[in-house]
Amino acid sequence: MSDAAAKPSRAGRWLGTVALAALLGFSWLPQSYYCMVSWPWLALWQLGFAAAMLALLVMLRQFRVPFQRLGYGLDWAVGVIAVALALTTGLAAFPGVAAWNVALALSYGVLLYGGCNWLRQSQLSVQRLGIGIVTAGAISALIAFAVSLANQNGLQLDGLSPFSNPNFAAGYFVLLLPLSLAAAVTASGRARVLGVLGSALLAAALYTTGSRGGLLGLGVLLVAAVAIAIGRSRGRQRQRWLAGAAAALVALLGVAASNPAIRGWIYHPQDAGPRWELRLDRSSQNRLYMWQAGLNIARDRPLAGVGPGNLSRTYNRYRPVAAGLENYSVQQLHNMPLQLLAELGGLGLGAYAGLLGTLMRLGWRLDRALRHHRDRVWLYGAGGGLFAYTVASLTDYQLESIRISGALLALVVLLVGLADRHLGSPASLALLQRQRRWLTSAALRPCCWSCCLSGGRPVRPCT
Repeated sequence: MSDAAAKPSRAGRWLGTVALAALLGFSWLPQSYYCMVSWPWLALWQLGFAAAMLALLVMLRQFRVPFQRLGYGLDWAVGVIAVALALTTGLAAFPGVAAWNVALALSYGVLLYGGCNWLRQSQLSVQRLGIGIVTAGAISALIAFAVSLANQNGLQLDGLSPFSNPNFAAGYFVLLLPLSLAAAVTASGRARVLGVLGSALLAAALYTTGSRGGLLGLGVLLVAAVAIAIGRSRGRQRQRWLAGAAAALVALLGVAASNPAIRGWIYHPQDAGPRWELRLDRSSQNRLYMWQAGLNIARDRPLAGVGPGNLSRTYNRYRPVAAGLENYSVQQLHNMPLQLLAELGGLGLGAYAGLLGTLMRLGWRLDRALRHHRDRVWLYGAGGGLFAYTVASLTDYQLESIRISGALLALVVLLVGLADRHLGSPASLALLQRQRRWLTSAALRPCCWSCCLSGGRPVRPCT
């Protein structure tokens, strides 16, 4: 097969460009989370997903160009998630709301498979992909600072939140900060200076959010990284790591203590001398009530939960009596595992655990196989970001944010790119022509059905 025949079609490239531009543009909008249900902005992200779906269909029908599975166990993980979504939707309290959320999840699946095949067909290097992801994050941080300065006439250290709320902003920045550091380490000359500046920008944005969850994710990542480095070192090198770890711990505690949100947990009575006390603020107490409600749902519907996206409509049935009039209506439980357990039951939580296990196994295999220093640094940057975000997600649920979910998918695509280079040949993952025809037919039916129902107009999401 010639190189010309192996290139993706011009239509596919244009559709992919439209999808990328629409979704990136939407993710940079101030208050983008709320814009998901606001006209005309909802048309922008729906245009992005529609273009991505059409681009995937073009790739499937271009039989002279191989179309490949994800590989490395990820297809099984995605399949289990799809089955869990289908079963929980059938048992949902409000099937229409559940179906809408499943459609959004399928759109992310389209981005994942389309992104991996685009990376393989375009011959784009992992380094350039990583730099692109970091650049998008740096632009988001610049927009965050600009909007905060314009709205507040100055920065406040307890709420940089132009994209919806401080926790969403912190989740995004803690996800990309390790990758930004990897970009700085692997670059040289002026590019390294830009990488350092980008990392400093993301770190400043993360700190300014005042999010305790974001700082928790970064702190646990730092402790884990130092522990691994000490375990792998010997002799004087281990002593240097121990000294560096002590200095990093002191610096981390100092940064945390300077955060107003952290200081809100610490109470010092004026007449108590040197005594200090820890106390729960209102936000923390409300989260405990939400978590209790999530456990109540799990006891009532342990297998399938209340259904995807159904939490806000059923929450009051399970709200603790001790909560009183507080939080009578919530959108999420501020904890990803509990959110998945409440909405998708044991099926969804098991699928999530399976995905995490698959990614951990892939990272372990790559760590053993990599011989190039640059690729190893990119692995640590992407893996570190995913690990820090997983820890931060114990304090918030953010998968409904296009910006955050898109960044998560981009890091997975980067890991797949590293695996293609070091673990095996992607050619063995190619689908047969009859399989591609079947997938095209299966994908066209729901697309045509939804277009007929909406009359070709953007659809307001069900909440």
